[in-house]
Amino acid sequence: SWLTHQVVLYGVGHGNYADAHGSKGWGKDVPEGRISCLRVWDYIALYIDKAMALRVPKGIYPTDKPTQLKQVDRNSGYLIHPRAPEELLGMKWHAFRYRDGAYQIIRWPDEKHPVLDPDQGKIDKKLLIRRAVDVPETQRRKLFWVADREQAQAWLNLHDVHGYGAGILPQAAADTP
Repeated sequence: SWLTHQVVLYGVGHGNYADAHGSKGWGKDVPEGRISCLRVWDYIALYIDKAMALRVPKGIYPTDKPTQLKQVDRNSGYLIHPRAPEELLGMKWHAFRYRDGAYQIIRWPDEKHPVLDPDQGKIDKKLLIRRAVDVPETQRRKLFWVADREQAQAWLNLHDVHGYGAGILPQAAADTP
């Protein structure tokens, strides 16, 4: 139920990466405060790997029916606040409406109906990324779920171009080797 820009990355689309293939920045270090094309693709690959490992059973290859996907334990993993991308990227908040099970961006100042967080503000760093088990079940539905600490860290690294996120990712006892 998250907007695409929150799941992967806000404000970077086809052709406007600092290091896009064929651009002047290709093969060079990405300037501070800019998003790397290669890091975005690395994150997408990690996301796909995690999804496949979580959902597709190993060693089962049905030829006469669809594969039965495994269920995901929503108590595992980490949850990311809907305002985390804006906080980490230092952006003005978008007006959101949560309707029909999904967030929708509302253009300022045209919206006349109540919106989620219509005023600019700050989110406590401790609330940006939390272990799912630490969030009451009634609040989890509106937060972006990622599979584990590795994926949460990759998402944070992708969005934290200004170094704001240091220390916000909680460490769970189960995550330590």
